[in-house]
Formats: sequence, structure tokens, C-alpha cells
Amino acid sequence: MAIFHFPQFKNELFWRYFKRLSAFLTQYDYCVRKWEISDIIDEGVNSEAQTLLEYRGFLGKNLDDA
Repeated sequence: MAIFHFPQFKNELFWRYFKRLSAFLTQYDYCVRKWEISDIIDEGVNSEAQTLLEYRGFLGKNLDDA
């Protein structure tokens, strides 16, 4: 389970969501591990982005490749 929930807005492109998450983590000086970021993204993206990530095989990659 992710350390916190960071939801993607409806109709927000994945890359904008990712940049917003990165800015949030930087602004509040969160120290998170790669697997925690992966969990946050997995739980936070909308169904459209989830489908895209599954299609691209993102969720099946190891943390360094993802």
C-alpha cells in the first residue's frame, strides 16, 4: 500500500500527473524509495492511465526499468 494517496485528475495526461507528483515530492521534501513512488502512481492514476500503463507493460517492469 502506498504511503499516501496522490490522485490523478480526470482527463489529466499521465505526464502532467507525473510532473505534478514530482513537484509535490520536491516541494515538501519527501524522501521516498522507488517502490513507494511506483505504489503511489499505481494507486493514484485514473482508469485510462492504468490501462495505458498495463498496455505498455510498465507495471510488469522492475523498478529500475520503470
